Amino acid sequence: MTYTQVSFILINMITGLLSIALGIPLAKRKIPMNYWYGFRLPKAFKSPELWYQVNEYGGRQMVLWSIPVLITAVACFFIPVRDDTHPLVVLFLGGGSLTVFVAIWVAKTIIFASKLK
Repeated sequence: MTYTQVSFILINMITGLLSIALGIPLAKRKIPMNYWYGFRLPKAFKSPELWYQVNEYGGRQMVLWSIPVLITAVACFFIPVRDDTHPLVVLFLGGGSLTVFVAIWVAKTIIFASKLK
């Protein structure tokens, strides 16, 4: 196993687990309105109920979309990363998947919040 593979595993594993750990309290409506932690969208700050709705949904999305990040970490064990590995594979394993899945949960949360009244 190369140092590159190990770093890809660590990046994806730590980020996936951290996202799950941060998403669960949001999904369980445990985090009151604040300016440091949560989905701090303008709509969420209109009322405590909207805050909890947006952050519950966003927290569930964080947890859900962290699972493919963890799967990517496991895949890094089996996909060799060498000098001849296709650049797109390296990009995906080395942070591309993380970027895509984070973008999905953020976009879905923004869309959800925009539909709330």
